[in-house]
Amino acid sequence: MKKKKKLNKELLDIKEELDRLGPSLDLGCPSMNLLHNIKKLEDRKQKILHIHEVTWRLKRRALWIQEEDRDTKFFHRYANHKRMVNTFWNIKDSNGNMVHAFP
Repeated sequence: MKKKKKLNKELLDIKEELDRLGPSLDLGCPSMNLLHNIKKLEDRKQKILHIHEVTWRLKRRALWIQEEDRDTKFFHRYANHKRMVNTFWNIKDSNGNMVHAFP
């Protein structure tokens, strides 16, 4: 939990710093140092956002595994839907005619 709070605080600090540096870009030709700092901040922001995304993906996967293990109506609907989507209903023969898989 401490890591999440630290990353959120760092993300907020990066956004504030970018907001502070933003008007400097509008003044004309920005210095290479300014552009380098903005690039570093943007890169770090993207890394933090990627960590958040991966964390949520893993949590979602963990919740799905719990739901699946409980043998719920939700899981059966999902499994039945997936089976319907993955079923071949029509097949094209070598002459190009559609043949129904199930009469």
